[in-house]
Amino acid sequence: IKNYKILGELGDFYRMLGDQGKALSILEKATTECVRHQDLRGMFVNRLRTAIAYQYNDQHVLANYIFEQLLRDSSVYVELLNFVHHHYGKCLVEQGRFDVAMKHLIIARELRVQMASSETLLKSSNEAIDTLASDFRL
Repeated sequence: IKNYKILGELGDFYRMLGDQGKALSILEKATTECVRHQDLRGMFVNRLRTAIAYQYNDQHVLANYIFEQLLRDSSVYVELLNFVHHHYGKCLVEQGRFDVAMKHLIIARELRVQMASSETLLKSSNEAIDTLASDFRL
């Protein structure tokens, strides 16, 4: 395992622990190392992690910018596209953009069904869609 891959996971753990500043700092280093090692997939994953950390840090403009970049670049990493749509959808919910959020969450679920993703991922998609539909009557 490459050290920069561990950095990416460490940054993601800091995000989950609520330390977005530390998460963003580590994820920036991980992304830089991915570029240096020409690991484009790793760079994509760490950019996704960075977007989510910005979202959790209430920096939605930066998060949206990265999510939109990832959607443009996603044709290379189709297997990761469901994560981009899912997390972008959740980010849009936080911004009150419910109709657009629902579209992304539905796309994420459809991709997860097509890919025969784990029950955990399908459950996450279904819960997000159901919550959005019931809370905001979409």
